[in-house]
Amino acid sequence: MEIRGERFRGKENAGAALLDAVKEATATEPVRIGAYRDFALSAYFDDFQRRPVLTLNGAMSYRVELGTDPKESLVCLDNGLARIAERVEATRNQTVESEHHSFAESSSVLLR
Repeated sequence: MEIRGERFRGKENAGAALLDAVKEATATEPVRIGAYRDFALSAYFDDFQRRPVLTLNGAMSYRVELGTDPKESLVCLDNGLARIAERVEATRNQTVESEHHSFAESSSVLLR
């Protein structure tokens, strides 16, 4: 994990640096704070919820809720990454179902 240009290997230190960087987020626009497993990490302050927010950024951005414990925060990041894979699979399934449904509709129109 990289936070503010510094590499961390231990979960405790990496999690503590991550929490510190996120807590310091005061801008309402995302600011890059580091990287984790090929994803850029950004933080911003959500005025509506009145708290800092962390996002994992790849082809899309994914919001991640962090805990208050440094080690727990890395578990939250890993869970967020797992949910991305689940979302991709769900989207893929919806696309296939939609294409199948569209094909069935167009076939029934042709048969009329």
